[in-house]
Amino acid sequence: MNRRLFATIALSAATSAALTGVVVHTVRALDIPATNPLYYRGTLEEGPTRFTGTRAFRIRLLQEDGGTAACSTEALGVRVTNGAFEVPLNSTCVNAVRNHRDLLVAVEVGETMAS
Repeated sequence: MNRRLFATIALSAATSAALTGVVVHTVRALDIPATNPLYYRGTLEEGPTRFTGTRAFRIRLLQEDGGTAACSTEALGVRVTNGAFEVPLNSTCVNAVRNHRDLLVAVEVGETMAS
């Protein structure tokens, strides 16, 4: 019985190693898009359920101190489907990401966005 268990484990390990070899490959990126190269994607829940509808978002990338905004994006009328949303970030965020290694993300969501 121990030999059968050992053989099963060895076969499983060999199969896993073979599958891993098939899955690993090199991926090369194309060019960065000229417009809206950065997006913030997430899942929105209101109460215990994933929200579907339209919401306004304010997304700020903050420097390490947590108070200084490196860039900010406001998006009104963002479609949210089964909780999933995607907001294109302002082009100024590209330089903010390049110039700051550690950024925090602050996300505000509402039906409208007050100043």
